[in-house]
Amino acid sequence: MKKLFTIAFAALALSAALVSCKNKNGAQSASPDPTNSRVAGTYSRHNDPDFLMDTFSIDLRADGTCNYYETLISSYIGDCRYRVEGDTVIIEDEGIPSKNPRKHVFKFKFEDNKLVFIADGSDQFMYIKLEDGTVFDKAVVSSEEPNN
Repeated sequence: MKKLFTIAFAALALSAALVSCKNKNGAQSASPDPTNSRVAGTYSRHNDPDFLMDTFSIDLRADGTCNYYETLISSYIGDCRYRVEGDTVIIEDEGIPSKNPRKHVFKFKFEDNKLVFIADGSDQFMYIKLEDGTVFDKAVVSSEEPNN
């Protein structure tokens, strides 16, 4: 009986581990792509000093997955995938299927470690309406040790 319990527990643990490795579309995360690694990082815009809730950021990971977060007044975090075509980063977000089942596409030009919004051919985000040419700066990650 103890052996049967141990086997059942191991199978349950393995199932949980495999499920946690899948994204919302049921696909397992891909290996890092050298093209994606070039653009991977966290980008943010801080264009409106009068609107403190403007915390729009986009996080691109080397495996082709990404998240975006528009504002502090929303709990929505876009869970998406992206691909790179030349100097264009194309983000695809399926949104919230129960509210809006269509896929949203956002295009950005990648130049000088910045993402520049391309309005032509892009959808608008849920809360923040971007103008053509809106710039998202890449966060600089310091490798230095903090001073004590």
